[in-house]
This record gives sequence, C-alpha cells and structure tokens, in this order.
Amino acid sequence: GQAGGGSNAWAVNASRSENGYPLLANDPHLAMPQPSRWYLMHLSSGGHDVSGVTIPGIPVVVIGHSGALAWGLTNAMLDDVDFYIEKMDSSKPDHYLHAGRSVPMGHRTETIYVGREDSVEFTIRSTIHGPVVNDAHPLTAGDTLRPAPEPMSMRWTGAEISDEVHGFLLMNAAEGIAEFEEGISHLTVPGQAVVYADTSGNVAYWTTGRVPVRGKRHHPMLPLPGWTGDAEWNGFVDFRDLPRIVNPPDGMIAAANQKISDDNYPWYLSTLWEPPSRIARIRELLQGAPQFTADDFKRLQQDV
Repeated sequence: GQAGGGSNAWAVNASRSENGYPLLANDPHLAMPQPSRWYLMHLSSGGHDVSGVTIPGIPVVVIGHSGALAWGLTNAMLDDVDFYIEKMDSSKPDHYLHAGRSVPMGHRTETIYVGREDSVEFTIRSTIHGPVVNDAHPLTAGDTLRPAPEPMSMRWTGAEISDEVHGFLLMNAAEGIAEFEEGISHLTVPGQAVVYADTSGNVAYWTTGRVPVRGKRHHPMLPLPGWTGDAEWNGFVDFRDLPRIVNPPDGMIAAANQKISDDNYPWYLSTLWEPPSRIARIRELLQGAPQFTADDFKRLQQDV
C-alpha cells in the first residue's frame, strides 16, 4: 500500500536543548522512487558552505544546514489553484467571453517525444486564466455522441514568474535570521512551512508561497464562473502578512501540515489541511521532557 503522506518538522530553542544550542528535526514523508527525489550535497563555493539535500539538477541545497543555521520544510497545504468554467461566444468562432468582452482563445502546439515514430502532438487551448484542462481527458474531449462540455481552465500560482533558485541561494549563504528570511520570501510554489534554528539561539517558523487574494464571491473549492470577471485574483498576500512564529515563549515550534491560521486571519489560505493528529502528537512529545538531545529527536521521528 501507499505510505501516508505529509511531513513533519520541529525545533526547540537552547533552553530546551541539553547542548545549549537549538535542535531541529525534519522528515518529509516523500516516497523513495528510483531515481531518488533527493540527492545529498555539500556545497562549498563563493561564500556558501552548506550541506543537506537537493533535487537533482538544482545547484542549491533545498533542506539543510550551514555553520550558522539549519532549516526544514513541510508543505503548507496552501490552496494555490482555481478552476474556471469558460463560456464560448456563440457569435464568434473560437472566442470566449470575459467581463463583457469577446476574447480569442489562445492556442499552442506541444509535442511529447516518445520515440522516432510515435511522438504525440496536440494543441493546448488557453484563456486568460490558464490552460483548458478538460481538453486533455478522453471523457471530456467530446465526440459525436457527447459534445465537448464548456472549457474549464486552470489558474495556478506556479504559472506565475518566480525565482526559487535565487531564494535558495540566499538561504544557503545566509549567516543569520534576517538574511535567511529574505531568501525564503522568494519561495513561491508549492507553499512551504519553513522551520528554522540558528546558533544565535533563534527558532522560527514562516509560511512561504503565493497566496491569491480572492474576492468575496469566490468559493475556491468549486469551479468559478470565468465569464463574469468577478471571480478573479486580486494580487497575492504579502509575504510579511503570512503566518509566522519567531522565538515563541515556550521555546518550541512544530509543523505537520496542520491548519496554520485561525478564523480571525483576514485571508483565505486553504481547506486542504492534514488531520491534526500528527501535530498534536509532536506537541505532546515536545512537552513531555524539559530538555532534548539529537538522539531524542531521532527517537521521536520513529514514533508511530
């Protein structure tokens, strides 16, 4: 069977650590494919001296530590996709309606290279919201018995321009919490919960990622009307306004894909949170002893 999804990360500050420095643990619950998703790397170059894991082909450490600091990642479970039902313009071929205007459908041709003879070429339609996703499925493409349904397009934060590698380079070179925070502000997709500890004694947690600012008439878990113009994104929530915790009084931080905002938070983040059982168990374990060692954290990671 499939292993359970989700990831854990936690940290305690110096007062909760036997060696007088903060401790941090992270276990992303990702499957172990071949080739591996993760690649161990020690990067020592031009002001960088950091080790950890990277994704093959990327010249940065994605999760790791330097002489000054360490960090772990879990998925923040942000809702970063909306689907729009589009309405075609019956008076103009290959046009769709948006906010009272008739707009030409976008087209581009893609080729999936399979072999010398059997590569697949297909056309992707797109609207101002993004690619028309139901064209790709044989049940929705339409035929003589079933005419194709209205196009459904997908808007995703990952289609926006961003530079995660720049962010990770800043994180890799950071020598303190301010430089590290500047780096993580560039991480846009997928949204991450970043758990942090440094040799100055700081522990912190930040939410990173692009969070669309959605309107009042916007129900993000249902397909939205693409033709009205009143279900559009109104920019993104500023990184500085996303949930964060820096040096909490109880000296501990944990992230396990749980709900990260209360009902007073002014923006919609998600409804995709994992059940709270893991975060509750981690907090229970962290409250169960006055101080910890790295070996203690290894044992906590094995707790089922």
